[in-house]
Amino acid sequence: FRHLLQLLNARRMVDKGLSLSVISEYNRAAISSALEDGLAKPVPTEAELLVSTFKKPSQSQRPSVSHCIPRLPPLAIPDVLDEVKRLKDDWMKEIEFVKRLRDDFDRVRHEISQNREMIDRTNDRFNVTLEKMAAVSMEREASFMKHLAQMLESQGYEVKTSNKELGHEIQELRHIFLSELDKLKHHQKTLIESLEIIEKRLAHIKFS
Repeated sequence: FRHLLQLLNARRMVDKGLSLSVISEYNRAAISSALEDGLAKPVPTEAELLVSTFKKPSQSQRPSVSHCIPRLPPLAIPDVLDEVKRLKDDWMKEIEFVKRLRDDFDRVRHEISQNREMIDRTNDRFNVTLEKMAAVSMEREASFMKHLAQMLESQGYEVKTSNKELGHEIQELRHIFLSELDKLKHHQKTLIESLEIIEKRLAHIKFS
């Protein structure tokens, strides 16, 4: 197949007046895919052939990825060298891709590590703050309960004292009331006796 491509390209170039030495050098150095693609293009000039002979095959001369599946086996040394170079380029691209992927992974891992450290620090601060708030709340509650107990105890003492003083006052009033009642009874008895005496005197005067 490569020989057929070389023959067809040579006949086209001879018809255009190109020298056999230039055509021979081009057919020897060109890869099979470039020879095949050249049949669908205008015949190049001798200068273009010389340039393409000493220039490495460009990416445009190689079939795209979609045309590589399936790919024809190498037909000559230039095809083998081109295939080796293509494999090397693909391998280097894969290495670069793996390097970028590893760098991205390291960056993401570093960011995750930093975020994890930040989350841990925030969690620790939150726990410490929560413990402080709980301690302050417990202290305030204990202080309030203590103050309330003292207030209730003080109020209870005052109530007891007031009740005791009130009891004393009531007792004194009771004594005063009983004393006045005794005096009143005495005056009443005296009044009754006086009335009896007056009544007797009136009765004596009446009979006289």
